[in-house]
Amino acid sequence: RSALSGAEARLVPDLAIAPAQRPIALALEDAEQSLVARVFDFDTGRALFDLTGHPASAVKIVYDPRGALIATASKDGQIRLWNARTGELVRQLEDGGALTTLEFDAAGTRLLSVAKNGRATLRETDGWTTLATLGERAGAIEQARFVLGGARVLSRAASDDPRANVASLWAARDGRLIGELLGHAAPITRCE
Repeated sequence: RSALSGAEARLVPDLAIAPAQRPIALALEDAEQSLVARVFDFDTGRALFDLTGHPASAVKIVYDPRGALIATASKDGQIRLWNARTGELVRQLEDGGALTTLEFDAAGTRLLSVAKNGRATLRETDGWTTLATLGERAGAIEQARFVLGGARVLSRAASDDPRANVASLWAARDGRLIGELLGHAAPITRCE
């Protein structure tokens, strides 16, 4: 059992483990909110490198299924993609609002993000173009995730207004709405 050197007394809003379980990446927040993430050796706990540059703290961190990329999402609406072996910044994407969800599909061909403004964005990873912006008929999306092996996206919208409590299923290929489950009297709290 190893302690993670350099992670002491910091807020850790998220963590990710590489597909081969080495290394481990933590989203960290220091007093200046300047440190985005730190990558550690899984076996020794030794810090390997930092992922820095977001003007706001990182709130989500995830590896792609191949373990080649680390994606970080921050409170400022930026998504940054990093080389998982070197920590070099590969690409930066704008999402337009504080991000709450960040997920690759099982094949690593799509990236899904959800912002606090209720917008979910589906991107393809070969060129990073936006495939679709998902929207709910009666409410803002609070959570979304890939399901059915990455073929679909399941989202939820919740509100005090029962008409806005909607679970929706989308085609991951193009963001087309497949169906909605309406009429929940209470807010939908999870999307699994």
